[in-house]
Amino acid sequence: MSRRPALIVGVAWVLVLAACGSQDSTQLSTTASTTAATTTTATTAPTTASPTTPPPTTATTEPTTTTTTTTTTAAPADGTVLVANEQGVYLIDPEGAVATLITGEVASAVDDTRGGLLYQTRKGRNWENHDDWSTVVWWIAKGRSAPSALLVPDPGTDHELTLHDTYRTDTGFVVYTRHEGDTPFEHPPTMHDRLRSYDVDTREVVELYRVRGYEWQLEQASAGGGLITATEIQMDGWGCILIDDAGNRVALPGVPTSPSCFEDDSFLCPHFCSLCGDGTRAASIDPQAPSAEGDHVIVVRDTASGTELARVTWRGPRDEGIYEEPFALSLEGGYLIVNESFDLSTSVGAFGNARIFDLNLDDEDPRRLPIWGWARLVQAPIDIAEPVTLGYEVPI
Repeated sequence: MSRRPALIVGVAWVLVLAACGSQDSTQLSTTASTTAATTTTATTAPTTASPTTPPPTTATTEPTTTTTTTTTTAAPADGTVLVANEQGVYLIDPEGAVATLITGEVASAVDDTRGGLLYQTRKGRNWENHDDWSTVVWWIAKGRSAPSALLVPDPGTDHELTLHDTYRTDTGFVVYTRHEGDTPFEHPPTMHDRLRSYDVDTREVVELYRVRGYEWQLEQASAGGGLITATEIQMDGWGCILIDDAGNRVALPGVPTSPSCFEDDSFLCPHFCSLCGDGTRAASIDPQAPSAEGDHVIVVRDTASGTELARVTWRGPRDEGIYEEPFALSLEGGYLIVNESFDLSTSVGAFGNARIFDLNLDDEDPRRLPIWGWARLVQAPIDIAEPVTLGYEVPI
């Protein structure tokens, strides 16, 4: 039986909410498929808590941290990468040197742009093993070594979270999706994806965008320079959306968006758009660009003007029976990362070794990262006190 990682924080789950994180509790009464921004303020501040008793009905062992006193500090050299997988979180510098930040199963990780690290041990909808704490967004603040719960799904609900991105602000800006409902084909629909932002210092939550229905979902949101883009998937197509950090629709030449993407079974629109940290450039997969069968062309554009800055080709496998697809992009500095997946059926995912393109070299022969998993480029130095080891739930 497989093990699932869990951090144990609080005497009971209610105490976790009170001491460690902010409940993700905004509710909307509107019935529109997309909504204007809605703002709320969480009532509890994120703090660091010591692991104690597990949540009720869960047999666990306590998480521990290593005893080393070495500080794990990484300069944000252009091309520095974070990778998360079932063994941990790793920092890879442009020369290929690897440092371990977390040991234990992690679904995704992103720097908080202020020296800390955000991560999830599970993300997104988990159809078979839903519980109140599996998709918590955890935070290791700069100079700390103990994680604290930053965002916690409302207890007793079917809500689950997906951490997407951060971008640099004075107070810390986090973009995530809250997934609601787990019963397909209900009328009216009860399944919703709500794209939200969270201010780390003020604890303000802003609802930016919403889709609802079994065949509607939001994937791969990316933020930068006051803009947020995501791929909206509908029954009849998919395409990128672009909004500002108040939830208003934005039209810019460098981020391809079109209502026609959701008509007539159109899956030929650019998708998986990604912004760099300052929002001045955007990358997207362009299915209509000329390419060999199984290959995908990725175009990088100036966000404001739409000028094409770079074009690279992700070359698919040439062996029959091997399935790989580019799934998520990360753009920062002179580099582009293309994550590739061969199994999206789990909340951790099954990702290969991501490819990293050097955009300064017209790079058609990208290198693969030395570690497999969910990869993204780092925006700022990561300075946590020491590597962290996560505990594991004991199989029952």
